[in-house]
Amino acid sequence: MKSKRKNYLINPRFQIKVILYMGVVTIASLLVFYFSNNYFINQLVLLGQDLNLPSDHIFFRFVSRQENNINNIFVYAGGTILLIQSIFAILLSHKIAGPLYRFTKELNSVGKNESLKELKHRKSDFFPEVYSAYNHV
Repeated sequence: MKSKRKNYLINPRFQIKVILYMGVVTIASLLVFYFSNNYFINQLVLLGQDLNLPSDHIFFRFVSRQENNINNIFVYAGGTILLIQSIFAILLSHKIAGPLYRFTKELNSVGKNESLKELKHRKSDFFPEVYSAYNHV
């Protein structure tokens, strides 16, 4: 019986770089939204000050509560997005590293004068043209 276990970090050096690059892009995107939101909140505070509202006015308390609520949402949403992005990066990099690993392994066995065998390509993996070209040799 064939094992269903998958090793998702076939080429850890490559795959961790992909995960980190995607993480940096995700964090940069989150920071853009966070600072945009802070700008909006500061504009509301300036509006209240321009209207000469006293510092203990309900408007400022409302804005402060909204800022806290939105910051909490950013923390939870950001963590969730980073988790989802990391899982996606692992799966995506696996679909790149897996075929290259199998192809390299087969080329190494050919280099040791072992017989050629046809390589099967999984539907969800990238680089089917490489396998196809190898199989036609």
